[in-house]
Amino acid sequence: SQPAYPEMTNRGEDVPVDYQFYRSQVSNDNTFDNEVLLADAAYGQGEFQITSLQLASIASGVVTGNIMKPRLLLDDQPEPWKTDIASESTRHSLLTAMRQAIETTHVNSVERPFARLAGKSGTAEVAFDQTMQTQGIDSWFVGFDMDNPTLMLAVQVQNIQRRDDGVSAPQRFGEAFEIIYEGGETPYQPDP
Repeated sequence: SQPAYPEMTNRGEDVPVDYQFYRSQVSNDNTFDNEVLLADAAYGQGEFQITSLQLASIASGVVTGNIMKPRLLLDDQPEPWKTDIASESTRHSLLTAMRQAIETTHVNSVERPFARLAGKSGTAEVAFDQTMQTQGIDSWFVGFDMDNPTLMLAVQVQNIQRRDDGVSAPQRFGEAFEIIYEGGETPYQPDP
């Protein structure tokens, strides 16, 4: 007999902002009807779909415990969308793991001496590349500075199978913080 998988909630929920965003999903039909689909969704493959904004919003929730409504204008006041998304101990474990990912796996591409960067990388299989006759792959990275987590950055490098330079999202993420912090000369200061 097949195990029962939980029904998902909030699939296709609109992002609460005055700009149209694609809806995220973990399954096409709002169910996990087999273990392979469940495993695929767990590591971001299969029928899982998400935008950069949604990924950054979720990662910011790991930092603060709340997912904030996206703001398009600086005059818009910060407002929680989802609150208490995980316990303090779970969030601490995730933050520790995100920092360790930089210190180990991404030390050459992301680590910078002027910031304690933390994050998570990933790849997404996209449409089959007919020209290259191979699977299309997008590289992803989402992260922040643990000492100044008000700036969350999600980076996507599309179609890395077509790139001769070997650039990945973690590399671009590190380069972005190099620019934002002016090589360590000027730490990022959030607006009050």
